[in-house]
Amino acid sequence: MTVTPEYFRRNFDGSFDGSDDELSKLLELSVISADNYCAGNITRNFDRCSARQQELIKKAVCYQTEWIISNGGIDCLDDNGIASAALGSFSYTSAAANSSSGSASNTIKLCQTAYTLLLNAGMIYRGTVVVC
Repeated sequence: MTVTPEYFRRNFDGSFDGSDDELSKLLELSVISADNYCAGNITRNFDRCSARQQELIKKAVCYQTEWIISNGGIDCLDDNGIASAALGSFSYTSAAANSSSGSASNTIKLCQTAYTLLLNAGMIYRGTVVVC
């Protein structure tokens, strides 16, 4: 399954100021993010999906790419949020700060719009592998 920079810019009307190579990397990361939530169903079964499902998946990848771009690039996928903060007598320490891996969760972040599109496409993993 491939969403090209041309598809992103022309069909989706997405905006990115960088090169096509940079955009291709972001699109690839978006496919990985989406595929993570679909238990690998996108990369394994995309060609077997209906045209409607394929279009919803491509849009989800594009929205995820825009989310990555607007949230600071690739680093936003590795950002675990605030580890600790203090203001006066109030202090907060997240579970991520106390874990050995430095991360409270091993999931890749997915924007809500992409998640909804994948859900509408019937691709979200719900405990069993679904073949399109």
